[in-house]
Amino acid sequence: MASKPKYMNYSLQELITIIKNSCSFEQVLTTMNYVHPNDKRCISGIQKYLDKNNIDYSHFTAVSNDMIVCKECGLQKHISEYYTSNGKTHKVCKECVKQLQKQKYYAH
Repeated sequence: MASKPKYMNYSLQELITIIKNSCSFEQVLTTMNYVHPNDKRCISGIQKYLDKNNIDYSHFTAVSNDMIVCKECGLQKHISEYYTSNGKTHKVCKECVKQLQKQKYYAH
């Protein structure tokens, strides 16, 4: 049986305090003594847990080298999830690009 993630050993209030005092998921995981605080699975896991519990982390500004904050939806996503054209990665995720295209199409 797999052990539960370390972040689940914290109360929601403790998590909120850690989140408020951090500027990135890596900093949160470092505070929790994770050996590999930049592990994508750990980051994804805690991000889903925070979302599930409605814990705000929108103030995060620091992101790992391959993570980008979408300028439309504000979510931190892996660089592979972003719109690219002419070899340039734009700071808008593919989901937002689709939504923007739909809005533009139906506006006419």
